[in-house]
Amino acid sequence: MIKSVQKAIQILQILSDGQNEPVPLSEIAERAGLNKSTCAHLLETMCESGMAERISRQEGYRVGILAYYITRHGRYHQELVEICNPVMCWLRKKTNHSVVLVMLRSHKKAIIHWVCGINKFPGNYGNMYYESQYRYSTSHAILAAMSDMERSEFYLENGYPTRDEWPKLYAPEGEKAAYDEINRRGYEIFRYPFETPGQVVVGMATALRNREKVVAALGIALPNEYGTHTMEDGQPWHLTQEEEASIARYLCAATKEINRRLQF
Repeated sequence: MIKSVQKAIQILQILSDGQNEPVPLSEIAERAGLNKSTCAHLLETMCESGMAERISRQEGYRVGILAYYITRHGRYHQELVEICNPVMCWLRKKTNHSVVLVMLRSHKKAIIHWVCGINKFPGNYGNMYYESQYRYSTSHAILAAMSDMERSEFYLENGYPTRDEWPKLYAPEGEKAAYDEINRRGYEIFRYPFETPGQVVVGMATALRNREKVVAALGIALPNEYGTHTMEDGQPWHLTQEEEASIARYLCAATKEINRRLQF
């Protein structure tokens, strides 16, 4: 039963990725890791409940009316998103890179809003949840900004990051040095492996505060390094020290403005 519920949720997310366009049964089954018969059975139940809607045998399915009804009260943390969105659009315009608003929820990293840059967002930005909550610059920024007590309670509930997720916590200098480095610099920058071997994604992030409480992180997702990504002019892209400094200035300015707006 639990597995069926998990698959139904996965199917709903696949339909949502279709942006109101029908998704064929074969594609849904493949992406959900199901055979077509099992997938069709789950979709039939979802259609009966209103969570999915069948357009036709050939075209496939899309999100149903009940899913829209459930979200009638607005998006997740709508007030925070409305405060952040104008500043995120400004930040995207200044840097040309994708900007994300992130929270840590249910043992996962949750992207609650994003503004896409001129290049494709690294990874599947249709996916709100990421299994590893510690392997990203946004997560590091949030945890570094917490008090020692808040951080200890968070680790007690969620577990401690692994060496792969946050290598600097295991450095000889100790974990406190890792937090202090982020807070002293004013932002986190972290490189983590991309799906394609030999590529890494660069993330830069700051913590957002509602007065003294850390509420989210503002992040910039940069293209893949090592010359595997090309910009619109066809030239390979690498993050230089000058560009990092420029992006950091805009990121910190955006963070300061959002924090100011959160006071009211």
